[in-house]
Amino acid sequence: MSPTELSGQSSEQSSSWDDLAKLNPDAAGTTFDDLAEVPFAGTASVTTEAVVTPEEIISSPSPEELNLDIIKDSAERATNAPELHALKNFFKTDLRIKRELMQAAPQPSDDYDEASRMDYAEKAYRTFRDFRSDFASIDRNFGFSSGVSEATQDFFQRGAEDFALGNYNSGITGQIYRQKFTDLRPEFVEEVKDKCVGYTFGGNLSSLVDDSQTINELLHAYHSYIMNNESILQKVPVVDRKENDYGYSIALRGDESPLSRQVFNALPTNLDAGDTDIIGADEHVMMMVRDRGHALTISAEPDQSRADQIWVEYNIPKLCNVEMIKSLPGLSGYTDNGARGGFFADRNELGTKVADFIGQVPTDDDMSKPGGALYGRF
Repeated sequence: MSPTELSGQSSEQSSSWDDLAKLNPDAAGTTFDDLAEVPFAGTASVTTEAVVTPEEIISSPSPEELNLDIIKDSAERATNAPELHALKNFFKTDLRIKRELMQAAPQPSDDYDEASRMDYAEKAYRTFRDFRSDFASIDRNFGFSSGVSEATQDFFQRGAEDFALGNYNSGITGQIYRQKFTDLRPEFVEEVKDKCVGYTFGGNLSSLVDDSQTINELLHAYHSYIMNNESILQKVPVVDRKENDYGYSIALRGDESPLSRQVFNALPTNLDAGDTDIIGADEHVMMMVRDRGHALTISAEPDQSRADQIWVEYNIPKLCNVEMIKSLPGLSGYTDNGARGGFFADRNELGTKVADFIGQVPTDDDMSKPGGALYGRF
């Protein structure tokens, strides 16, 4: 979901997490937020019966036709992959939850008197309770462990108990909204960033769920766990692949949409990066780029209010060089646990913009340059 849908603003330095956080006045200082195997012919023995006649050669498919069949088969398998379906459903659920969070915001009339406050509390409880099925669906689609499901159920059980209020004083509606729906604590954001770090991923979703206090924090934990989890992304089948000049793979996975194909085609082979995965899921594009900021992750999706604009959001788990990080477009903030940000790109320039951006993200080699963590130490 792009920030303009949430806030109605087009600032390049905002993100969906920022806008939800702004709903909480106490969080004003918070900044956020994976080829078909070609079967060998020739099972017959080498006898006269195995000799290929000229007529058979003429009628045989050309290498180009065989290659097209292989690509088509790969694309069909990718489209039917359960992991791709899980990602698509997750994005739909993620968008719906964020919309419902906005709709759950109290109006001045909800705080008019005790009766209106009680009515709001009842509506908020039903909204909170209904989110349980959304997260249970995510757990089933991705095949998450029973530990994750149990932790999520415990989250909703704890939260439901908090709706048993002893009083309905003025201001209780805003308090319910912040404490049950939208709060996103800076320390929780740092915990998530620390545990969800690309291809050395050590995240434990159960523990993140245990530490979540609001729907917004729970969604942030799920989103970060899925987007930064290489084992999930690499289960999506490859539909095209090329190799860069450094011997690393650039793989296009999932849906071959115009946007994902554009990004794949735009990445130059001379771009110094490790293995790169580009995953298409409907009009969403996700990326993991190794050896740029350790394991740079990028997500791109069309802006809901402007069809010609694509919102590009990034997460950099390792700074490497602070001065280079500060120069990145749309930087929303950085800490020792990494940097986040986002920017808009014209739909027909998405590939070029993404390629240019990746080239600006520091690598370990930049740590010894001015602004780097090792500069001046040797």
